[in-house]
Amino acid sequence: MTSTSTSTPRIGFLYPGYRDPEFDAWRLAFLKALEDVSWIEGGNLLIEWRFAEYDRTRYAPLADELVRGGVVALATAGTPLTHALRRVTESIPIVTGVGDPVGSGFAISLQNPGLNITGLSWGLREKARKQIGLLVEMVPTVQTFLVLRSRRYGDIPELNTCLKEVAKEFGRVADIRTAESFAEIESALGSVAGTATGAAIIYGHGAFQFDPSKLASAAIRHGVVTIGDERRAAEAGCLMSYAMRHPDQERRFASIIDRVLRGDKPAQIPFELPAESELIVNRATATALGLVLSKELLHRADAVIG
Repeated sequence: MTSTSTSTPRIGFLYPGYRDPEFDAWRLAFLKALEDVSWIEGGNLLIEWRFAEYDRTRYAPLADELVRGGVVALATAGTPLTHALRRVTESIPIVTGVGDPVGSGFAISLQNPGLNITGLSWGLREKARKQIGLLVEMVPTVQTFLVLRSRRYGDIPELNTCLKEVAKEFGRVADIRTAESFAEIESALGSVAGTATGAAIIYGHGAFQFDPSKLASAAIRHGVVTIGDERRAAEAGCLMSYAMRHPDQERRFASIIDRVLRGDKPAQIPFELPAESELIVNRATATALGLVLSKELLHRADAVIG
């Protein structure tokens, strides 16, 4: 495939965080996946990268900047950033990765999105059912689940609604809080303290502006059983982590962008569902909380650490 400078397609990529080593590693894998479908950055494809640095006040202006820059497609990840792009264009194709495309209003259905948005779904509702089910298994007497998120991710109504509805399915209540300072975390954990009653779900564990292990240590100190939505939560000391994932997300993302660049309409490109799930259990944390891990749970775990 060849291209002249006047016909080289330009896409905009709005990234939620910083240009840091984690992003650089993902970017290399993503660019390799694009090359595998014959798109080379700086060759026959131009990519405008923008970094929101977890600052919600930057979402709208960066989205507007990309749209005004004449891109033929947009890419991002996360519900708030996708909303930001959708607000400034209902015609330019958007490829994204979000928890609940239909619940967030990005698609009429997963199979037939019907709008200008497609991409990867992270199976939010099913993931929430698994996470809450695991907490009930560990703490059968729990009545209220504490849900903690970094304020940098802000308040996401669709996520809140999903968690509350899933908790209700189990006959429980979800107490959802956004926090940033460690003092706020301590206060929230203290409100549900005790291994007979305390259970918390940590979303975006790595986004808090302090060492993630501090949160896990505080939870143990307060006797709160914790589960995170990414492996590093368990590695930092949470009791468990459970995530649904696309093991080849870079390839899938690149494949969808390739289809869009070749003229397929996002309205007709199905959202792709996670292909794998991963349960990690921290044995040392269980011991610190005085919990006994059943053989059945250990058998179901993809990895036991600590």
